[in-house]
Amino acid sequence: MTLRFWQQPTLAAAVVATGLMAGLFFAFATGVMPALRRSDDRTFSEAMTKINVDIVNGWFLLCFLGGLALSVLAALLHLTPGGRAALPWIITGAVLYLAVIVITGTINVPLNNELAKTGHTASLTELATARQHFQNRWVAWNTARTLLTVASFACLVVALTLSARHAATPTADLKTTGVAGAGLHPPGNGADRARPSTVVAVRHDVAWSIAPSEPMFMGDTAAPPTGLPGP
Repeated sequence: MTLRFWQQPTLAAAVVATGLMAGLFFAFATGVMPALRRSDDRTFSEAMTKINVDIVNGWFLLCFLGGLALSVLAALLHLTPGGRAALPWIITGAVLYLAVIVITGTINVPLNNELAKTGHTASLTELATARQHFQNRWVAWNTARTLLTVASFACLVVALTLSARHAATPTADLKTTGVAGAGLHPPGNGADRARPSTVVAVRHDVAWSIAPSEPMFMGDTAAPPTGLPGP
C-alpha cells in the first residue's frame, strides 16, 4: 500500500474525531450546563466534579487527542502534488483544533481543578464563591471551544471532499501526465494526429531527426539532411 492509499482513511478518521468532540462540547453548552445552572451550589459542585473525573477515560482521550494527531498526519500524507488542493483546509482545521486543546488545558482544566478543591465538607459560602468563580468563565470558554471545534470539523469535511474528488480521477491525471511527459499532444483533429512532432530516421549506425513542416503519411519518404551519408 502506498502513502496515497492512507490519505482518505486518515482524513476521515480526523473528521470523525473532531465531529465527536464538537458534539460533546455542544452538548455541554446546550444541555448539561443550562441544567446545572438551576441546581444549588453543592449539587452543582459535586456534579461537575464527578463529570470531570469520569470523563477522563480512554474513549475521550482517543477522540480529544486523536483529532489533532490524525489531522497532522493527514496533512503530512497530503504533501504530494495530488493532495495540495485539500492541504490548506487540513492545516486550517488542525490549527483550529489545536486552539481547542490549548483552551482546554490552560483554562477549562484549571477551573475544574479549582472547583474540585472545595470538597464535600466546604461551607455554603465557600461553595457559592467557588461556583461564582467557575461557572461563567467555564461556560464562556466552552462556547468558544465549541465554535472552534465545529469550524475545524467543517474544514476537515471540505478537505475530505476535495481529497476524495481528486482520488476519483487518477486515470485522467495519469494520461495527461504521460502524454505531456512524452513530449506529445493529446489527439485532436485529423491533421494533428497525422503530424508527428519529431520523425526519427535511422540507417544502420546513423540517425538523424527531422521536424516536418507538412503532414507526413504512410509511404512518404524522408530525405536525410544535407551532409549525412545517403543510402
